[in-house]
Amino acid sequence: MQAQYQGGMTTYFVVNHQPDSALIYAQPLTITSQTYIFNVYFLNGAVQAELDDKEMAALYFKKAVVHSAMVKSAHSQLRFASIYIPFLLANKNFASK
Repeated sequence: MQAQYQGGMTTYFVVNHQPDSALIYAQPLTITSQTYIFNVYFLNGAVQAELDDKEMAALYFKKAVVHSAMVKSAHSQLRFASIYIPFLLANKNFASK
């Protein structure tokens, strides 16, 4: 339940472009949620991208890509793609998978 709340709050603040507030929920999410590890990594990547920390964002996104094969939810995959693809394009990183 706590992980769902933290994930929801992180998502809310990322969507509303408030990365400092999102970070408050995203960082503890890595500890509380091992079940939703794909979401943990992709949300942390989104927060770091909003904070303009490209290296950390790329690290989290790469971890999310590794775990993406386990995700069956099209909604989760779409949310990830809607954040990750613009990040890749903005950083001219076309070779990433």
